[in-house]
Amino acid sequence: MNKTDLRHYYLQKRLTLSVDDVDFLSQVIRKNFFNIKTIQQKEVFHTFLPIAHNKEINTWPIINELWDQGKKVIAPVSDFTNFQMTNFYLEKHTRLGDSKFGIPEPVDGEIAHSRDIQVVIIPLLAFDLQGYRVGYGKGFYDKFLSCLDVHVVRIGLSFFDPTECVDDAEEWDEKLHFCVTPTKVHEF
Repeated sequence: MNKTDLRHYYLQKRLTLSVDDVDFLSQVIRKNFFNIKTIQQKEVFHTFLPIAHNKEINTWPIINELWDQGKKVIAPVSDFTNFQMTNFYLEKHTRLGDSKFGIPEPVDGEIAHSRDIQVVIIPLLAFDLQGYRVGYGKGFYDKFLSCLDVHVVRIGLSFFDPTECVDDAEEWDEKLHFCVTPTKVHEF
């Protein structure tokens, strides 16, 4: 399937999940996430904050465990005029607000530099067996990932198993290194 069809299909599929399903599956994904050996020695993690009305994976259990381990967490603020993200350190006392699109974002905090990021946790609607992801289609993460060091670990989170192939994946699409689902960790 192409990105448009995958985007529509998986968004609709995700919206059928109950709040209890989202909470339960998010906890299973958290457990699987921390089984990735590659990230165990990493110290600085960039993550999305979940959009509740889109029933995104709840990343707060991951964030809280990272904090408990003494790791640093970074969260983005999205600029829809240029489709770029500014990143801020996320701490327990950081004030959050929702953007006009309902995206939770830091309202204040210390700006984080891309060079400090060691792991990126990436939102998605679908992914394929080659590690290509399908997001909401604005290109925020492709632009962001293209500016990072090649050694930064890229991890997608998905409630669902991979599709065979994203038919219209492009050479500039940034691939994942891992995608964590409730059933397993896919490595690419």
